[in-house]
Amino acid sequence: MDLAELAKAVSRLKYPQDEGDLTCDEPGHPDGHTCLPVSADLDVDDVVEAFGERYRDPRTRTYGLPPLPFDDRIGWTHAWSRFARAIAVGRGPDVRPVVAVAERNMPAAGTGRLAAIVSTVIGSVRVP
Repeated sequence: MDLAELAKAVSRLKYPQDEGDLTCDEPGHPDGHTCLPVSADLDVDDVVEAFGERYRDPRTRTYGLPPLPFDDRIGWTHAWSRFARAIAVGRGPDVRPVVAVAERNMPAAGTGRLAAIVSTVIGSVRVP
């Protein structure tokens, strides 16, 4: 896929209520994501720049990618969170760009960092 086709495919998959079936066609890949074919002519930086213009600031490996249902065979470098989905970009073992749309691993209600902060704040409030 060229950049325009890739952007269109990602757009269709990012909303679960639309055409958002995340079943990967790659052999051996688990459910919960879809890998999208990327043209060999594209560089990861081109994809990141185009998606950055569309989805704004990505999260990066340096500053913490959102939880993704992938193993580490792909060198994920950038991700954008959109509702219950994430758009991830990285380099495959052959150094070619890889793009995937995935279900985000969302923490259960009442768990995680925000719950801990709220619990601490509530616990420190003193009522006269």
